[in-house]
Amino acid sequence: MAESEGQLPTAAPAITNPLATVPALARPHVDYDGEYKVLLCVKCEVPHAATRARLLHHWRGEYKMKKPQYKPIFDCIANLEAPAQRIENLPRVPDGFPARRRLPILNGYKCTFGNCMFRTTGFENMKRHTCMEHRIERRREATPGYTCVSLQTWQGLRGQHYWIVTDENIDGNCSPVPDPPQQDWMERVTELESARQRRQHEALNVLTQGQVWQLNNSADTY
Repeated sequence: MAESEGQLPTAAPAITNPLATVPALARPHVDYDGEYKVLLCVKCEVPHAATRARLLHHWRGEYKMKKPQYKPIFDCIANLEAPAQRIENLPRVPDGFPARRRLPILNGYKCTFGNCMFRTTGFENMKRHTCMEHRIERRREATPGYTCVSLQTWQGLRGQHYWIVTDENIDGNCSPVPDPPQQDWMERVTELESARQRRQHEALNVLTQGQVWQLNNSADTY
């Protein structure tokens, strides 16, 4: 019987060669990070971590696999230790190590103010963060407050927790992080604010003209 999300997987001894523990039958569907004891769904276009329950959901729902198809695969990985029963409980990976195999390497940014741990794959998100959280530091230090980094996450392209990876031993799947726009983002904020004020001024002019028209029409009725 398939294991439910509420059941703990069977424990396994320490693994030195994670790939060797995944039988050939399962490898097109599943990989395993033996150091962190995390199952990876590699059948999806973007590999990502998955609990056993999530794997079953993929196979049954998204890939329309029948029990005779997925049960042998599921049985192949039954002895792999994967204690996380929810995605949010996956182990945290420290910064500064080579990339985890099979997970995508993402172009991203990290905040450089103090001990701030904010990192993101979105340039606009980083600008918004430094604007809202580090406005005083930006002005005092005259720095954009971010640097470009290579990131990974257990959750594919939409991670809630990113860690920074080094470029060492990366096998060509990592494209270089592009340089951010040369224009300082504060200048862009100033431009947006100026545009907003222009629109407000134009709206006031239209309102004023409308009031004058109404007054003229009212005067004509007397």
